[in-house]
Amino acid sequence: MTGTSNIVKGSLENSIKKLCHVSSNAALGAKDGELMVDETHEWTAEQHHSPYAISKYLSEQEVWQGIRKGLNAVIVNPTIILGPGEWSRGSASFFSRIDGGMLFCTTGTTGYVDVNDVVSSMITLMKSGLSGERFILNAGNPTFEEFFTMVAGSIKARKPAIRVPGLFSYLVMPAVHLLEIMTKGKTVLTKEMIKVAWSRITYDNRKIIKYTGISFIPVERSVKAIGRIYLEEKNRVPR
Repeated sequence: MTGTSNIVKGSLENSIKKLCHVSSNAALGAKDGELMVDETHEWTAEQHHSPYAISKYLSEQEVWQGIRKGLNAVIVNPTIILGPGEWSRGSASFFSRIDGGMLFCTTGTTGYVDVNDVVSSMITLMKSGLSGERFILNAGNPTFEEFFTMVAGSIKARKPAIRVPGLFSYLVMPAVHLLEIMTKGKTVLTKEMIKVAWSRITYDNRKIIKYTGISFIPVERSVKAIGRIYLEEKNRVPR
């Protein structure tokens, strides 16, 4: 939040022509079961939010405050961004995990968007006369099972075949909470990850399409392209 505040302040003081703030769908504050969440969704302070979501929300508020002071700015709220990179982190880690024999999938749903579409949307918005607006960037809302099946197919691996019901999340939550305490928050598996894995939220992309005419790369095509890069790097012979 402090970093965003400094950027907003510096932009105002130096008459920066335009700012594009990359926020997140997490800043929308949607909860389990909400379908076709759009840019008008209101953050509810009384509702539980992850530390990540809170940080994104507060940072976005700094930009809105700057806009009220005259800052020419737009905000984008990408869903899960798909792209190649470090295969042990972020969305790219799904490829290495499934390639390694991941067995389980949950019943959750969320949105995904190709990194190329995120960049092209930002460029288009920066070149436009639009200001004081936020835009959800989302190509589609497959279930985790559907997404994992796409990933497995793209790298010719076995798809996670054991579907874990939502009831399981309530059974493991106490153990995960204890693990967080014992590791002082350094555990890879957290309560927030458990909640997200079974949350069913979908996101509406009609506003950005209406304002810019962008055509999103389908999630399956993005996954196939990333899968090809993953296999190329995996099979690359070290020199």
